[in-house]
Amino acid sequence: MKKLLYVTGGIILLISIVIITGDRDKKETTLEQQSTQKQSEQIQPRLSWYNVISFQGDAGKTTETFKVSSDEWKIDWSYDVENYGGFTVWLKKLNDKNYRKLLVADSGYTNQGDTTYIYQGNDVFYFDITAINEGWTIEVEEKK
Repeated sequence: MKKLLYVTGGIILLISIVIITGDRDKKETTLEQQSTQKQSEQIQPRLSWYNVISFQGDAGKTTETFKVSSDEWKIDWSYDVENYGGFTVWLKKLNDKNYRKLLVADSGYTNQGDTTYIYQGNDVFYFDITAINEGWTIEVEEKK
């Protein structure tokens, strides 16, 4: 009978140790995961928008070339109409004569503006602009 009590007590003690140790290991693993997540969040820098180049004019033109080194960038454009006007902007790559992207094709009596996001960079670009009866501005910014 005493033997049975000792064996039963030993089994209960062993089960208690396993439960306590397992719970402590889970807590340590959770703390390690939280610490790793905080470290990775601290390592990731916040990206900001930086000006690459700006253009302005009151007639059509082909701009100088500009280099975009980021894969995420944007083009802020606007124009002011004197009377009735028209405005088109083509984005072109310097070393790829087949690449052209129509960014703006608009005409009317009111001032307009917008932002176009591009997710293809690390290349040299330029704009081919047509503007009739309006002043315009284009700003290129990339995310770094």
